[in-house]
Amino acid sequence: MTLLLSRLRYFSHSRLSVVKFLLFRPRFLNTNTSLCSSHDQLISKKLNCKNEEQPQDLNCHVNDFCSKFVSSDIYDNNSMISELGRGGKAQEARNVFDKMPYKDNVSYASMITVYLKNGDLGNAEKKIVPEAEASVVVNSAMIDAYAKACRMEEACRIFDEMPERNVYSWTSLISGYIRIGQIDEARRLFDQMSDKSAVTWTTMILGYARSGLIMESRELFDQMPEKNVVAWILL
Repeated sequence: MTLLLSRLRYFSHSRLSVVKFLLFRPRFLNTNTSLCSSHDQLISKKLNCKNEEQPQDLNCHVNDFCSKFVSSDIYDNNSMISELGRGGKAQEARNVFDKMPYKDNVSYASMITVYLKNGDLGNAEKKIVPEAEASVVVNSAMIDAYAKACRMEEACRIFDEMPERNVYSWTSLISGYIRIGQIDEARRLFDQMSDKSAVTWTTMILGYARSGLIMESRELFDQMPEKNVVAWILL
């Protein structure tokens, strides 16, 4: 399903042969009348596409096709929710979410992220969080959402109540403090972390750099055990 999503997006934004697109038509379409119809409409649209037509128009047909599919595979459904959310299709993502026969923590976290990316954190709070079972994945998604919305009080409350935290929850909170200009508090959390990822290191280094603290940024870079490409570019 993930391959299908990537191919759909790729071909909708290119002028490549429709024959190549058809090569990636998955087998499940052959047994789903509704999807076959949507797929055929998409292909027809591609065949009739004029050179001056905007790729965004084709992308609407891609999203329409994707939003009609609900798989028995939870991984496929979670991927679909994320892809639709990235395309600004929050309602279509919610439709897939609602039709899912089974949801896991990733499903709820994905839907929270969709609402956040589409500027609708309120719906995540009212409609998703109450349904979700408390978990590291869901709580970390909400910490990230609150931190990006500069609502650090709520982010800290969830963080403090978590019996178990992961790198994502720590890094999201650090990033939130950097976003509101509390670089010292971000560094305090950074120093408390026992298992820092490359993303955590890069987040803190970038935080110093954006705060104009170039010397501190350089010192932290020198302490970084495994420097990645992003860290090198920042310096």
